[in-house]
Amino acid sequence: MLFRSGDRLRQTVLTPGAFVRLFPTSSIFAIANFEVNNVSFHYLPALGDATHTEEKKSLSTQSTLVGAGYASGRSSYQKSYYYLSVLWDVGNDPSSPYKDNLKRAVPVIRAGYHIALFQGKRR
Repeated sequence: MLFRSGDRLRQTVLTPGAFVRLFPTSSIFAIANFEVNNVSFHYLPALGDATHTEEKKSLSTQSTLVGAGYASGRSSYQKSYYYLSVLWDVGNDPSSPYKDNLKRAVPVIRAGYHIALFQGKRR
């Protein structure tokens, strides 16, 4: 498909998943993340273009990401912390959004703030 000026492509990505972080030290962690990536595309040709038609496609892929990271500010009395992690897709789905055009895994860099909820009262 050749895109021209005025064409529009709408993309929706829904990615439910589960992850686990294991902390061998208070600041270094290993992470594993399983995802199901549901992607839908909607191609809209430029107004007045009679040669191309509107197209809709959907795709579902699975990704298994593994990696390591660093957590800052995590201690026994402070449960919330900042983190930075690098992950790679070790799954074999060539349609994974974490693979390049040659179907090689590319690094996924994630950063965020973990907010500790429902931790109970300290004694």
